[in-house]
Amino acid sequence: MLDSKTCNSCKREFHTENDFLSNTSRWRKCSVGNLWFNCNCGSTLILPKGKYDWYAPEKAMGGEAQTVFNKLSILKDLPHIPAQVLEIQRLVTDTTSHTKDIAAAIKQDPFVAAQLLTIAQNIASSRNPDNPPMQSIEHAIVYLGLHSVGELVLTSALRQFTFPKSTFDFERFWHESHLCGAVAEYLNAKFQLFLNEDELYLAASMCNLGKLVTAISFPALATKIQNDVKSPHNPVSWRAAELSYNFPDHRILGEISASVWGFPSYIVEAARRHHSEMTTTKKIELFELVAAANQIVHWILLSPSRMEPGLLESFYKKSGKTEKDIENCIPVLTKINSDLLEKSTGH
Repeated sequence: MLDSKTCNSCKREFHTENDFLSNTSRWRKCSVGNLWFNCNCGSTLILPKGKYDWYAPEKAMGGEAQTVFNKLSILKDLPHIPAQVLEIQRLVTDTTSHTKDIAAAIKQDPFVAAQLLTIAQNIASSRNPDNPPMQSIEHAIVYLGLHSVGELVLTSALRQFTFPKSTFDFERFWHESHLCGAVAEYLNAKFQLFLNEDELYLAASMCNLGKLVTAISFPALATKIQNDVKSPHNPVSWRAAELSYNFPDHRILGEISASVWGFPSYIVEAARRHHSEMTTTKKIELFELVAAANQIVHWILLSPSRMEPGLLESFYKKSGKTEKDIENCIPVLTKINSDLLEKSTGH
């Protein structure tokens, strides 16, 4: 028998399986086994720990991701997001919550609080370099907005997972993640593409989630791939290394993990399509700018072996920009990279 639920925001009632599965999204389990989901109004609701035969994480995945998820049984053991983090997300979507309540909940997890403050400062520095530093969690919440805070606490939680031993370079991964978000935001403003800057930053910074999955579930392979990527003699891209080991593309692993962890659909799409060439639509889509930004990160970091020239050519053709236009952006983007590195090392 299902527990009945009423959404605090829109007062929608849930009684049957069909009620729960119709016009809802972002189903995910937390670390204590409760089942969380989003009402179509955006609010977060909870079902207590129990057995729900009608719920399966792969239902939110595309066909290829479903196949990989079911084939690689270890993926069913991906760690769950801490319940406290999902409670913060619930507070963020609760229309009766106040900033001080959300800040108090965030402060209960010092690691997430510190990460949120760091990310907020990085974003603020990229957008408005002359602004004073963030002084408090309350300041960060007001600056970022509730929508972004809800997703950023989720990304912060990923850094708390226990990872098996490997040579996977976590510091570089997170640096490149933040840099990709900053590059995407800069290009969006520079070329007046008018994409949502908050969603763009989040999608770009999380597009390589699949690499984390490899580090969690396949540490020995993560070591081999990392060594191939960093080879002093014949470096290759992460995707080329995956292919050489006949291993699923990290795009698919990214879609799987984004679905399991309850990320919004635009992050799921960016994870799945950040190596896809441009579509025939007139307007640049969010995942397409993410794909271009991801390539430009390798340009900035002087890693040509990791680039896919055809993807950037596809971006030039659709956007009407040229390689020279991007070259003209590189000095500014290199400065953003240097600033991020300086903040991360404290120098």
